[in-house]
Amino acid sequence: MMNIKESSYVLMSIMNSFYSIDMELSNEQLYDNTVSSVIIIVLGTCGILVNLHVILALRRTKTFGYAFGRICMSHTVANFGNAFVFTCYVAPITLINPEFHKNYLGIRAGQVLILFWNASVFSHFLTALNRWVVMYFPLKNSKVNVDGDKRRRREIKFFFQAVCQGVAFMTELVSFFYICLQFENKWIRFCFTTCAWLFVHMVDGLIVVGFNKEIRTFRVFNIFSRSTIHGSSSDG
Repeated sequence: MMNIKESSYVLMSIMNSFYSIDMELSNEQLYDNTVSSVIIIVLGTCGILVNLHVILALRRTKTFGYAFGRICMSHTVANFGNAFVFTCYVAPITLINPEFHKNYLGIRAGQVLILFWNASVFSHFLTALNRWVVMYFPLKNSKVNVDGDKRRRREIKFFFQAVCQGVAFMTELVSFFYICLQFENKWIRFCFTTCAWLFVHMVDGLIVVGFNKEIRTFRVFNIFSRSTIHGSSSDG
């Protein structure tokens, strides 16, 4: 039988071994949280900048029309909201203290994300409905044929823009709800869920930029320069 000294030594050895395992797991979890937070911040920041650019440009351009322009604006605001919540709340909390995700504000943040996601889904539906109406009931009574052809080409461009946005969104859904389940590796699942979620909202804005020259050529500093000019003229 072991004496008291030997028993204490064994007990301390077991406790030290468990402490080492806990420290190793904690360090691994800390590393995972840091890497995932950095990835979320990078993707989310790109999504914020892209969609903010589109929002500001949509307010200035008149080529989208009233109905389609409003739908694009609501869709872009939903994309911006998703990227903003992930970047400014989810990533910092994951980096500082993941337990905050379980409190009241963490749960509310998840509900806000779902709200923006549902808004994005509804915007996709309205976009499809709008494009169907425009393509199925084309403009027939145009006073000038050139203007009619120009508008027709613009509506076809918007149709393919909506198709690309729909394909991107559908790909994200397949990635999130099906492809990720085929893997056990946590980083692969992270890429096909969280990264895919953030990436599609950034790509959505890039599609709008790519299809529309007015959005591509828009410069934010033009707003400030115009505001300065108007302010100077009013002062004069």
